[in-house]
Amino acid sequence: ESNHALYEKIVAFISNYSEVNESQNFCDIKDRKDPRYSYLVPFWVWQKECRNIYESISVEVYKDEKFVLLNLPLMRDNWRTANCVISARRAEITLKGTPINKIASFEEAQRRIFMSATLADDSVFVSSIGLKEKDLSNIITPEKANDIGERLIIFPKHLNPKITDDEIKREIYNIAKQHNVVVIVPSFDSVNFWNDINPTQILSSSEDNIQSGIDRLRKGELVGLTILVNKYDGIDLPDDACRMLVIDGFPSIRSEYDLVIQGMNPNDNRLCREQIQKIEQGMGRGVRSNNDYSSIVLMGEKLADVIVNQHGKDFFSSATLEQWNLSQQLWDQLMEKTLNPTIEDIFGLTKYIFKRDQEWITASKSILSNVVYNKSGNVDSLVLAMRRAFEKECLENYEESFSIIL
Repeated sequence: ESNHALYEKIVAFISNYSEVNESQNFCDIKDRKDPRYSYLVPFWVWQKECRNIYESISVEVYKDEKFVLLNLPLMRDNWRTANCVISARRAEITLKGTPINKIASFEEAQRRIFMSATLADDSVFVSSIGLKEKDLSNIITPEKANDIGERLIIFPKHLNPKITDDEIKREIYNIAKQHNVVVIVPSFDSVNFWNDINPTQILSSSEDNIQSGIDRLRKGELVGLTILVNKYDGIDLPDDACRMLVIDGFPSIRSEYDLVIQGMNPNDNRLCREQIQKIEQGMGRGVRSNNDYSSIVLMGEKLADVIVNQHGKDFFSSATLEQWNLSQQLWDQLMEKTLNPTIEDIFGLTKYIFKRDQEWITASKSILSNVVYNKSGNVDSLVLAMRRAFEKECLENYEESFSIIL
């Protein structure tokens, strides 16, 4: 972190180079502590200073620091080719892959089981765990996707760009008087938008109140609006615990390296894929069985842009994509009646799910019964190449590593 003595040492080492000091981003970070910027240290500067930085980090006084104790042994052999990013928040050093062979319990395990509920893209199994493409050739899946409950998706900004977030909030507030509504926001800053309607509870990992709050919902002890801060997975909200789930905004990018990549290429496929998968994980919190049902509300300009204009919905799993398409049929019917539906018109679509419309129930179950899961992995060819290049790098075979990514 930027308040640590090591941060100042790292910044001092890389400040010795004119090409670094000529970067306006770096100067704004170093001199003005501007949190808007992240600076990727040029690889040739890193390679000249990486030994000095390693020796500074590995001294006795820091040996029990978590970031040293847990990470340095894993990273040391690939230190020379690491990425180093400086921001006003922290200095971050990351590898171009995970040297999974260094984790003995994993490497020596007789059996390994990899499980996922929502991945439409299996690249993470290659990039993070080091599986080969052939390892993903015979995935064990359910026969059908009919174990998933009903989800009706509404997307007010997509149907009428003039609708404001305040209008959406008002309708959500009215629904929360009768049904439990859970809103997932990416950060505490986003909570401020909801404060004027007095949420029933605000839950976050930092407050250590998520489990107790979820228990209250599941036991039926309250009806109202719950805010979940940056918690898109790992919780179950079955039945009346959540009848409407709201995704408010795009998930925050937490890695400094990813912030740099986003700045260079806002449409980066990997980042888009990972964030869409996080959104889909969030959308699944309110439906936990094939008899469950929930309405999903998507909010925010950025979310609308990525899902629709940048085709982010193509990263949804097959079952979620089918539910999206079914919901879109309702949107199309509404748009045939009026080109600019009001907020009341759009939220009126929830009657199909809340009033248990029989045609809706039949259609919802029918589309899922026709979804067959893919039994072979879907892996980005670029991810495969980068992983192979990283493995050659681990052997210090840099020429072959370089030729792979060409």
